[in-house]
Amino acid sequence: MIELLGPMPKTYALAAGNFEKFFRQDPTTGKFSFAKIGGLRHYPLERLLAEKYRYKQAEATQLADFLMQMLKWFPTARASAREMLKHPWLTM
Repeated sequence: MIELLGPMPKTYALAAGNFEKFFRQDPTTGKFSFAKIGGLRHYPLERLLAEKYRYKQAEATQLADFLMQMLKWFPTARASAREMLKHPWLTM
């Protein structure tokens, strides 16, 4: 999720139990990262679809837009199934 959505919001991470067990804070920047997983970098879904899976750019753009509406850190920010049924990617 971090690679697709970018850094995890601090409030989201703090809401989980055992925060200290899974995350560490960089003493220089103050940013939190996984304690045992390093080197995660943001890799936009559209780019992943186009480069790794060889989707045509227009298809990658539409599919990424479709999926990203459901892939949100906070469940309340995610699109509903009803909203997703109206997405143009389903009628491409």
